Amino acid sequence: MKLNKVKISNFRQYRDVEIDFARNNNKNITIIQGNNGTGKTTMLNALSWCLYGNEIHDYGDKSSMTICNNKSANLAENGENIKVYVEIEFYDGENLLIFKEIFHNSLIS
Repeated sequence: MKLNKVKISNFRQYRDVEIDFARNNNKNITIIQGNNGTGKTTMLNALSWCLYGNEIHDYGDKSSMTICNNKSANLAENGENIKVYVEIEFYDGENLLIFKEIFHNSLIS
């Protein structure tokens, strides 16, 4: 099974991102690379949150960062509901499997 596509909305630094991954039938690995601070770990956390309901770096206490995108939160009206959304598509050559996680963050000032 190969990673096909990832859609991320309002998850940390990702406000509205859709990534189509290359699919080469001769290679069975997906590599995500980039400079420091470009969001590789955040993407891994988004994938983990979508698949397992928690993040790799979520320690269950208040020291954890909020998952909601700061810019979206700052632009939101008082009481507005912001949808944090991650969708992952896998393809096994015959079947498309889609996993989704949605969190609604109500902002109250």
